[in-house]
This record gives sequence, C-alpha cells and structure tokens, in this order.
Amino acid sequence: MLLRKPHALSHGIAPHPGEIAMNVNHLRYFMEVCRHQSFTKASESLNISQPAITAAIKELENELNYRLFDRFNNRIALTENGERFSKLTRGMLDRFDNYYNEALDMGNRSKTLIRLGLPAILSTFFYKRIVPAFNESHPNTHLVIFEVPTLTGLRMLDEVSLDFLIGILDDEPAHNHERRLIFDTTLDLFVHKDNPLAKEKSISSEMLIGRPFVFVPKGSRHYELLMDAFKDVSLDITLYSTQISTIRYMLENNMAATILYKQVFDTYGVIRRIPLAKPIRAQIGLNWKKNTYLNAAMKSFISFATKLQE
Repeated sequence: MLLRKPHALSHGIAPHPGEIAMNVNHLRYFMEVCRHQSFTKASESLNISQPAITAAIKELENELNYRLFDRFNNRIALTENGERFSKLTRGMLDRFDNYYNEALDMGNRSKTLIRLGLPAILSTFFYKRIVPAFNESHPNTHLVIFEVPTLTGLRMLDEVSLDFLIGILDDEPAHNHERRLIFDTTLDLFVHKDNPLAKEKSISSEMLIGRPFVFVPKGSRHYELLMDAFKDVSLDITLYSTQISTIRYMLENNMAATILYKQVFDTYGVIRRIPLAKPIRAQIGLNWKKNTYLNAAMKSFISFATKLQE
C-alpha cells in the first residue's frame, strides 16, 4: 500500500503524475526497528533481509529530509525527530489498520483471521476449551494462537501484532486496553502424591521453605503474583519454565513442586493439588486494544470467550 505525496497546490505547483512516497510497509519496518532497537532483530522478526530494511529506512530519511536514527558503534537510538515521527507513525498505522479491516469487512471474505495471545501455562487448558468449539461454530474464522507472557502480549496488542490476549487482569487496567472477565481462579500447590505436603488440607508459606520448586519465569503476571505472595519467604526455586510437559515431568517424578492455576493439571494420577492457606486469587480475562475496529468475527469471539465458565 502506498500513500500519495501531498503537493503544494496552494503555491501553484502542479502535481507530478505518478509521484509516490511513503510505502506503508516501510513505515512498519521502521516501527519494528524501533521496537527491537536493532536492524538485525527487526529483520529476523519480519523475515526480511537486513539490507532491505536498511534501504527502506534510508528511503524514509531521504523523503523526510532528517535522520530517524543515530548510529554509534553497533547500537542505534532514535533522534529527536525520530521519536516524534515514531509517535506520529504509530497513530497513523492504527488508523490505517482500522480503515483496512473495516474496508475488508464490507465484502465477503472466505476466511477472517484472529490472532490470539495466550500464556503458555494457560494454553493447553484454553486450547481444548476454545479452539475446537469455536472453529466448529465459526467455520469462516481462522483462529491462530501465539504463546506469549501476559506482559509481552499487552505490548503486542499495542503494536497490533495480536488481536486479543487472554491472561491475568491487572488491578489497574491500562488506559489503552479494553477487557472482559472470563473467570476467577486461584493459584494452588501441585505436588507428587508421595510428597509429604500431599497429605495437608492447606499449605502455609512456612511449609514451602526448603522444598524444590518449579516457577514460571519473570515477565508474566503469574510470576508477579507469586513474588508478591512469597516476598517474605525464601523459596528454593530450582527451575524456571513455562513448558507444561517439563513441569509435569518434574511433578510426576517427585522432583519439585509448583504453584499454578488450579485448572492446569488433572489430579486423578500421581499429581495432587492442595489449596494455599492464604489464597492467591487471579482474574482471567480477554484483552484487546481500545479504539480498534471490531469486525463481525472479532465480536463473535468476544461473546464466545466471555461465556466460558470455569
């Protein structure tokens, strides 16, 4: 998509036929370089050669007649004009995406794509609850799921890399996100059936001292909830992981305990779930960017997801 360059008609200058400027894709390349603060990482993310991105940025700088980035050693930083241009560009791309989606929605598309972000810990649980039923009832909508931590997913919503994100709702919602509650839950302790804690009816913080744990890594609301709940307790965290298969292996072989959403593991095998004496409560909800155009498929997904019950 190309934007036609404005001409100084008020000064009597006739527009040059076919004069074109500011390729929208080049603007997206620019925003990706801003996000990663690296031409190399932006090229990897976009699966486009670095010389192509460098040439696109150079073309923008020539068109604008000012530098967008300062380059020193192997690092880059936005210039003052670059900072202002990035804010202007983000707003323009948001408006363009809304325009583009609304224009497409006027026709009869064979498939509508919805990009959904999910924390890895929730993905297995939600995938079996959402995808088959939604696909069956909405055959013209293609649901694609990305495993991302909640905090990363919120940033991707802002960058329009995701349409929706399911995750823990913050007590103070961001001003630029809409959200809907899906269900309330708690974070409970999971251990092997032979673990001494498996016989307890509830677990105090003191009972966890000196026992090996698997925790989710930093960068998620899940991690923040756990760190806040156990800030006065020294826990023996031996592994950080978001991989359910890894955590399950540690539990089934009685190598560690973990604290996860109570829905994550079935407990009819060797794994046992015990509630915490001081419950850690969490609200799981659906997030999307404010002022985003919601097509019919997106509205249907909001309705579908928020009707899920625990």
